[in-house]
Amino acid sequence: MTAIDPTEPGALETRSSIWRLRQDGLLHSVVKPGAHHTLEDAVANVEACRTLSPGRRRPLLVDIRQGPGVDRAARTYYAGPEGAGVATATALLVGSPTSRIVANFFLGLNRMQIPLRLFTDEEAAVAWLRGYLE
Repeated sequence: MTAIDPTEPGALETRSSIWRLRQDGLLHSVVKPGAHHTLEDAVANVEACRTLSPGRRRPLLVDIRQGPGVDRAARTYYAGPEGAGVATATALLVGSPTSRIVANFFLGLNRMQIPLRLFTDEEAAVAWLRGYLE
């Protein structure tokens, strides 16, 4: 797992996640351990994407292996036009049974406006996302 140091230049930190724009052009987020996403978190996280990549949509790598979940309003926000306005595709890194349940729940209840896939391997996720660079 590639951790993001919140003190690294260009990194952004929200209540629930740490964000950066990778050198290869992917947006990368690591959910903080135990951070359950609310609608307010979703709004802040989409804004972090806009700040890191103003005016340009990018593929999004989200490591949810430490996150316990996302509430319904946040899922709806991420799956809607707001999420599609900042990302061309999303790869969710899952690992534990809990993160798999969260991800499958998200996929089952929300119709994404952009491609979304689950991965257990970061390299495979990055390779898939590179196909969505604009």
